[in-house]
Amino acid sequence: MSNIIPFPRNDLKHLSKEYLLETLEAAIMATDCYEFVIGKIASVFEACERAKIGQPLDWLAVTLAVREVECCITASDRDPRVIGLCRRALRDAGIGDSEIRISPEGEVESRKVYFARNAQGLIKIGSSLAVDGRLDTLGKAAGEELELLLVQRGSLALEKMLHEHFADLREQGEWFRAGPELEDYIESLRATLGDDAP
Repeated sequence: MSNIIPFPRNDLKHLSKEYLLETLEAAIMATDCYEFVIGKIASVFEACERAKIGQPLDWLAVTLAVREVECCITASDRDPRVIGLCRRALRDAGIGDSEIRISPEGEVESRKVYFARNAQGLIKIGSSLAVDGRLDTLGKAAGEELELLLVQRGSLALEKMLHEHFADLREQGEWFRAGPELEDYIESLRATLGDDAP
């Protein structure tokens, strides 16, 4: 005995054309959303594959892969299956928790490169998954508040590249003198990022 209740065709007569059109439009929209999410999942795997090719991990490829993951998870309305696929793509590409963290709820925390100034005028070039927390910790350890100059998407590889690029300004560790080249770099990024810059 079947639990399916038959829907007699003659009962369709009471449905209005407007209702049927709205239902059809909703079905088309749902299909479009599904196709969009599937496309985003494919983009995540492609971006992660590009990042994997550039061993050691290319900072731009990692940044683009992270952006695709964020987009994909948001587009899926934080679907746990999509979150799992994104984690798998990142893991397969060698992009670990040091570059991006995805909570079980689908909140994405990605690495950012930051520039912060201390009271002596030195500029720290660092990176963190949680910049505000990192600056708070550094400020408390130094006994002073640090001025956040700029935050940009990035990776450990970008941070290292910037340290090498500004090596002639290095004072100690990740702290650099505020030479014209470094200040110009920060200002040009701030102009590029516009309202996204602190």
